[in-house]
Parts: sequence; structure tokens; C-alpha cells
Amino acid sequence: MEASQVDLVGVGLNAADTLISVPQFPEPGSKATVRSLASQLGGQVATAVIACQRWGLRTRYIGKLGDDSAAASHLQAFAAAGVETQIATVPGCASAQSHILVDDSGERSVLWHRDPRLALTAADVKREWIVNARALLIAGCAMGAYGGHSGCRRPRRRLSGGRSPDGKYRLPDRKPGLSGANFR
Repeated sequence: MEASQVDLVGVGLNAADTLISVPQFPEPGSKATVRSLASQLGGQVATAVIACQRWGLRTRYIGKLGDDSAAASHLQAFAAAGVETQIATVPGCASAQSHILVDDSGERSVLWHRDPRLALTAADVKREWIVNARALLIAGCAMGAYGGHSGCRRPRRRLSGGRSPDGKYRLPDRKPGLSGANFR
């Protein structure tokens, strides 16, 4: 069965984020006051896909979730935004979590945990989920990310097309806000 045509397919990360506001980063071995804590859904690709959907693009998200309350929250957020999803659930697995310390200058440090079973493999992604898209966003899938294991494993072959002579992927100049975007 052929998947519907969409403007953007996002493949990659989602996470449950805890934002921790601190006046300054603590010195090693010290204690620090926390100004505020805020929980929200995040992940580079999940956030980008929902934003694009809200801006009027038709979107699809491809990724993996655990089987916890964070996964349920992500599924609800995608549905509420109208994002089409292709999500695998990993039984007995917690969804990815990030604790993000942000100081008064806006500098941030991210502490994260992502179970290796949440890594996407080529077997997790069907060709028909991607080929009918005008643009493809893949993030958090660089080899060597996550302390030595990959967030997404390198596919055995690449999809053809979409590259310019300089080696960058280019989006067609059809939608406002997407013109000239480059992907490596």
C-alpha cells in the first residue's frame, strides 16, 4: 500500500525533556539552586515535524518510543497536531529522556538517557513512508552519536535523488519558510 503524499517526513529523535533553570552552572562537587523546572515533549525531529504541521505543511513522523507515559504523551501530541505517524513501540523500554540545564546567559547543557533499543534500523523504515515526501529531515542519527552507539543505524543503501552538485540536499522552492534549506 502506498503512503499518502506529505510535504515533510521526519525520521529520528523524540524525548521527554525536563528544563532546569539555574543562575549559573554548578562547579564540580558543588550544589546549585534550581530556579524552575518544566517538563515538555521534545527531540529535534519530533519538535520540527509538529512545528511544520502547525505552519500548514502535511507531515509524517517516523521513530521509536518506549511503552511508558512519555510515549503516550508523544502519541497524543502527534495526533492533536494532525501529524501522520509511523512509530514502533519497544515493550519494556522507557522513552528517551533529557535533563537540560539552562543558565542565565542562555547557555545549556544536556544530560540524556536513551535506551539502545530505541535506535532506528533500516528494517524500521519502509521506503514507501519516505518516497512520497517533498522533503526529508533526519536528525539525531549520526554515526557515533549517543556515546558510541548510533541513534539510527546507517542504511545499506541510500535513496537516490535530491542532491545538488555541491553534495547538499535541497528542498524545492515551493513552500514559504522552506526555501533554500540545506540538509547534509
